[in-house]
Amino acid sequence: MPVIKTKINTRSAEFQANVEAMTELVNDVRDKVAIIAQGGGFNYGGLGMSHHAIEDLSILRALPNMTVVAPCSEDEVRGAMQALYALPGPAYLRLDKSKAELGEGIPVFELGKARYVRDGTAATLIACGGILEEALQASEKLAADGIGCRVISMHTLKPLDVEAIQRAAHETGGIISIEENYQKAHITAKAISEFKKTNQEVIT
Repeated sequence: MPVIKTKINTRSAEFQANVEAMTELVNDVRDKVAIIAQGGGFNYGGLGMSHHAIEDLSILRALPNMTVVAPCSEDEVRGAMQALYALPGPAYLRLDKSKAELGEGIPVFELGKARYVRDGTAATLIACGGILEEALQASEKLAADGIGCRVISMHTLKPLDVEAIQRAAHETGGIISIEENYQKAHITAKAISEFKKTNQEVIT
């Protein structure tokens, strides 16, 4: 029998309010569910705290076998939809109103692989979701002052491209994580744990 991918559309803030019920649903049909949530992060910030949704990515990353994606642009949304449709396991896709203009020459979207958007060695700016737009604006302002920064779109939060983070740590002057999330649940937390396993110095 062909596998039917069930899609659940929800707002990120509403998902957080009903996370227990949603978790049970994903566990019950763990190989056929893709949750598509809109309005993640601070997209609807003007409407107050009830419309902020920054916990969703961390909550979903904690679930076993869950793939978590937060695309930053229209082409990443298309790539993510195609990849998640073909995925045999459960997935969470966070969408928001903002979108980054990546320009030409950017690597094709690949699930679990970071995309290198700008090159530089002074530091690396890693972002997930629409907030990458702010990371690009910051890199342009820094470039005007002669500070070239690498910019990475970490669209897939789970599985995380730890290698891209490790390369950034070795090849650039430092890493700045830009995301709508809690500090202790940031993108680089997984990579930091990997550094510690190899006895590399870590400063947070």
